[in-house]
Amino acid sequence: MVSAAALVVAALAGATETVLPANDPAAWIPLVFVEDSGVSATEACAFTRTRDGTHDCLVIGPWIAGEWSARWQGTRPLPAMTGTLRGRYRTESVLPMTVAAGVAWLRGREKLGRDEVALESAEAWTDFAVAIRRPPPGADAVVPVAGLLEQTDGRAWFADLVFSEDVSLVAFAATPLPSERSAPPESFPPGKRFRLERSGDGWWLVTPAGRPFYSAGSDAPGFKTGAEGDALAATLRAAGFNSLGGWSNVWAWGRLNDRRLARGETPFAAFVALETSDLKGCGYLSDPASDQPPGDHAFPDPFDPAFPRVYAGLVADVARAAAGKPWLAGWFIDNERDHDRLDRRVWSGHAGRAFRRAIRAKYRTTAALNAAWGASFGSFDAAARARPVAAIRRGALYEDCRAFAHELVRRYADTCVAAIRAADPGALVFTNRFMMGGIGDTLGYLGEYGKCDGVAVNLYPANRTSGLSGNERAILSEIHRRTGKAVLIGEWSVPALDSGLYANPARLDWSYPEAVDTQVDRARQAACVTADFHRLPFVVGAHWFTWRDVDSAKRQANRGLFRSNGEPWRELLDALEAVHGRLAGVPPPP
Repeated sequence: MVSAAALVVAALAGATETVLPANDPAAWIPLVFVEDSGVSATEACAFTRTRDGTHDCLVIGPWIAGEWSARWQGTRPLPAMTGTLRGRYRTESVLPMTVAAGVAWLRGREKLGRDEVALESAEAWTDFAVAIRRPPPGADAVVPVAGLLEQTDGRAWFADLVFSEDVSLVAFAATPLPSERSAPPESFPPGKRFRLERSGDGWWLVTPAGRPFYSAGSDAPGFKTGAEGDALAATLRAAGFNSLGGWSNVWAWGRLNDRRLARGETPFAAFVALETSDLKGCGYLSDPASDQPPGDHAFPDPFDPAFPRVYAGLVADVARAAAGKPWLAGWFIDNERDHDRLDRRVWSGHAGRAFRRAIRAKYRTTAALNAAWGASFGSFDAAARARPVAAIRRGALYEDCRAFAHELVRRYADTCVAAIRAADPGALVFTNRFMMGGIGDTLGYLGEYGKCDGVAVNLYPANRTSGLSGNERAILSEIHRRTGKAVLIGEWSVPALDSGLYANPARLDWSYPEAVDTQVDRARQAACVTADFHRLPFVVGAHWFTWRDVDSAKRQANRGLFRSNGEPWRELLDALEAVHGRLAGVPPPP
């Protein structure tokens, strides 16, 4: 047993290293955050210390209840503001983006946040090194953390953990690796609308003229005059973009596309993103244990009689400008609906009444319901008033709620697709643009989007590697494996610190941990990520978010192709132009 006094601090190659012994009970504490008072931490997540061969290990998992994260956390603050957490790890039965290591930032005893990096699944012992380089304002110490970002039935082992004050910065490649994507055929049969086709192991969008097409897009602003539109179009083309992202003003750009067609010019492929964040007169799903109102990513109640009508209104508004147009490449049925723990939201509004009918039809008697759920309700109405939800992902209550949540998602997706197909027959329809949070639940509900033609994902790279990380590639591959459908990236971008937009603590954006140092790094990484998306044979496009940087009274973020005042980020635009010109399916036809 290694005592607290045996904590080793040594100077190696000019950097101070602190050994973090896994077998010292005083060096690490297990942390899991359970929202239900009836569930203990030991029920929520398994934490053990063991020995695996020559390794003393911290083991975590399964994690089946709670929120935010489950982790082993160091007990002794380290004064370094930057450094590297190193060690070895292995995993068992975990999804991509589930296991992570890094630090928690402290100011005195106050926790300011965490800087964690997702580690790839690894069945064999594997070395890892996580660079800690972005202390939040006011931080004065760190403590190491290692654990899980997502609930899982799997496990992770950590061993040989060391924190060193040296930092290895990412070297972003000056030139992206060439795309290994198989070349498409010269043409496909022509058609009336954009469609998806598979050729060999590769997927492609296909234009009405039958040309294989890879969508390199950006969200573009609206405009008032034809001259202003032509200038914006020239700027897009100069950077190698051939598409308009889902947040572009389809009314203004639709008129411009019609004029381009009339002049014999190539229009931009246009995509439309719908969003159900603020539907008037329609309810949203909520967790009865939460005292927070539904937020921007809340899931709408698809059993609400108003939902089909108000969603059809969203569709009709866009359809008046774009339905039937040959330049309309596709619809996204929604943006970033939160699928995490939908099983805990099944008692909401009209959905809750439908759930009550479903459990009554299944169990028939209150006695049978109580026996299955381990409850003592006097009636089905009493159960509905109590709105019980499963804290632990086990048992009949969880399985019943989960099964109905699948019905919720299927009803929502089918309603959205039907509305779009009624308004715009023959158009491509992509799923909700999924966030990369709640990975297990997101993947679990993908099958309910079966009537969609393709899958949409918003993926903002962590920028801890040159190009996409192994985890980012793995999660996209898993989405394709489970659905068999083409994938389109609805939003992505790379920020940089030297923009000056991450210096104000009061307006610090969530993109801060993803920021690279300079605009040169930003341009190189943007080119590498662009090439990596194209390299994945099932990805049919990627759309940069957004046109201008965010610089408001509430938040600042270097997400734009242009500064907030309209000045271009020249390094970025030049790099995108260069990489787009080398990718099959991107350059417009002559």
